[in-house]
Amino acid sequence: MEVKQAEAPPELINVAKYLRSTSHLKIRQGILNGKRVDYFKGKSAIKALLKESYGKLKNVPKITDEAEASRVLSEVMAHAFYLRVERSGGESGARNKPLSVTTAQQWSDDQYYAWFYEGSQLMNYLGGFGLIVIVFAAVLFPLWPPILRDMVWDLRTTVEDGDDEEIDDDGKKNN
Repeated sequence: MEVKQAEAPPELINVAKYLRSTSHLKIRQGILNGKRVDYFKGKSAIKALLKESYGKLKNVPKITDEAEASRVLSEVMAHAFYLRVERSGGESGARNKPLSVTTAQQWSDDQYYAWFYEGSQLMNYLGGFGLIVIVFAAVLFPLWPPILRDMVWDLRTTVEDGDDEEIDDDGKKNN
């Protein structure tokens, strides 16, 4: 699948990136082969491509009506960014419905499609690394040089002093 995605034209990759962003598409969660996946309905994707925000993007196919949107979404699906799935019965009202991939992979606006494209994970990796560094530095605080520990203490007390305001018994602030 990743090979097909890598072979996709840049315009279609940009369409997938636009759709994958959470604000443009109504995303639901389901269970596919024991893993939690995001899925969406075809009509929701067509509406997202007809929005004004999509028209402002550069290096994407121009779309003016639902037929063009369906054609572009079919091309994106051909590169395995998402695949057509069926929702199984499961419990009515269950939040994560069981999904299964269908054998007929044709675009239809009234069907469901599961995402197999994650996009760039760079920010997730950088955020995780930054969190580890912060926790590690906090745990090793007793081993910091005394000058650094004193600077942190002074900074903390300065910030606390700036926030403290004295209040009289009458509830009035003293400056």
